[in-house]
Amino acid sequence: FAALLLGAARHGLDGAEIMIVVAHPDDETIGIGGHLAGLRGSRIVHVTDGAPRDLDDARAYGFETWQDYAKARHRELETAMAA
Repeated sequence: FAALLLGAARHGLDGAEIMIVVAHPDDETIGIGGHLAGLRGSRIVHVTDGAPRDLDDARAYGFETWQDYAKARHRELETAMAA
């Protein structure tokens, strides 16, 4: 993936030309976090909200519902993207 990003930079493409599709919130950070600052204007698409649909899993992390877990993941994402 880094080679694709370097190729985009070499051809003068800015982030507005790029859409990043990942399964869960934080996958973009884990996968290409070091490159995100150079991709201003790019779009990130999360296929899921990252929340477990099993209430036992959500509750194990201190959440009452999977929706609460999803909201927390969204806040984490906003914080990470603002950095």
